[in-house]
Amino acid sequence: MKKTKRLGLMIPSSDITMEVEFHKYLPKEISLHVTRMPLGEVTPEKLAKMARESLKSAALLADAEPSLIVYGCTSGSFIGGKGYDEKLEKRIRAHVGIPVITTAHAVIELLKDLSLDPIVICTPYTDEINLTERSFLEAHGFHVTKIHGMGIVKDIEIGKLDTEFIYEFVKRNDDPKAKIMFISCTNLKTLDIMPSLRAEIRKPVISSNLATLWAACKRLGVKTRSVVFDGLP
Repeated sequence: MKKTKRLGLMIPSSDITMEVEFHKYLPKEISLHVTRMPLGEVTPEKLAKMARESLKSAALLADAEPSLIVYGCTSGSFIGGKGYDEKLEKRIRAHVGIPVITTAHAVIELLKDLSLDPIVICTPYTDEINLTERSFLEAHGFHVTKIHGMGIVKDIEIGKLDTEFIYEFVKRNDDPKAKIMFISCTNLKTLDIMPSLRAEIRKPVISSNLATLWAACKRLGVKTRSVVFDGLP
């Protein structure tokens, strides 16, 4: 009998989606262990503060001895620009001695492996956060045709959005020039609607939670079997 691998997940305190989607779509060979980091609003100041205080949460999670820790926040791991995600990973790993992957790093890794460009992006963020995300992706060599945000600041309100609203927002803001759609934010419900979205807009669609799940499973050496992973390397 194969030994279950433990995955540690650090999420914003106001995130009510990522943990749920991970529990639903993680392969049975992986157990999930979650801790939270204080965050109420998706602003540069609040995201930077969350990162500064993340070591306390990481230390608590490390007591469960996970094989890998996920820093589960997209904007929270790209807000400092190119390289910020990897610096965050190194800082947490140095503190707890466990490998770390951030959501922003996972997204870049998946996009590079898919080799699809240009990209259209849908987010719940304000223009300020969107501008930073666009710059982050472009610094990694990607071309962003358009980025559409919902202008939401309170993170809990992002998590309350239903899948029908998210589906219609994404469909409405697709760009025919783009070869792939990226839905950004771990607090957006995306995995259940992934297969139908791909069929509707007729192109690959990935999300923050999908990319992070993919990257975590890859590092833990566990195969993904759900249909939401179809088309991924």
